Amino acid sequence: MALHWLSRMKPRLDGRSDRLLDGVWGRVLTQSEPQVEQMLQSLADWRTSSSLGCELAERLDPSRDHIVGNPAARIAVVEYDCYGSPSDARDDRAFRAELRGVLEQGRVCFARRHFPLIDAHPEAWLAACAVEAADYQGRFWDLHEAMSQALAQTSSRRLEPRLILALARDLGLSVDRLIDDIVRPAIADRIMGEFRGGVRSGVNGTPTFYVAGIRQLVDTPKQLIRRLERALGGDLTALWPPITQPPGRHPA
Repeated sequence: MALHWLSRMKPRLDGRSDRLLDGVWGRVLTQSEPQVEQMLQSLADWRTSSSLGCELAERLDPSRDHIVGNPAARIAVVEYDCYGSPSDARDDRAFRAELRGVLEQGRVCFARRHFPLIDAHPEAWLAACAVEAADYQGRFWDLHEAMSQALAQTSSRRLEPRLILALARDLGLSVDRLIDDIVRPAIADRIMGEFRGGVRSGVNGTPTFYVAGIRQLVDTPKQLIRRLERALGGDLTALWPPITQPPGRHPA
């Protein structure tokens, strides 16, 4: 399954022959093929499952999660997202813009976890690996922001390897080190672990947000911020979803 996925993915990622890019992508897929195989099977099961939870299965871990804001804040917001859909990138950016005020006040912290929908967006795997590799240079959020901005700019753009490396270079990252770090086994294991945690938590599409450990079914970032503000005011009942769940899965 993974080899078939790779064979249809590579032409999408880069139309031109490039030895460096071919080498980077080949190394990533060779190293992470077991995780890709497992994720593709898990995604197939996830898309047909009708069972959804509503509480975060893995609580925030400041020693491991990528966190913005005060890790000791009373309320944590956790997002599961995919570097694949321009609309997801725009939602992510809009929400974080709305969240900036309460983050600066130290009342809330925000963490992002991976949920790459690689059956619909194969390029999301390399993007997730790249942003985790940037973390070894202390630049996770910088590359995340650059990739989200690039992805959000157009409805047809993809995070191709050439673009990811160009963004890293523009940020002043060591591209040679990024390429070395991107194939660390720990990176593929982390992405797979966060994906599995998302499945157990009832992620039903991307982006999916959890506030105080409760999954939020909202249509807009502003709606989510209103619930968050009510929770900060002491009304935690605003966070609980209705008993009925929406049918089906969002494809991306």
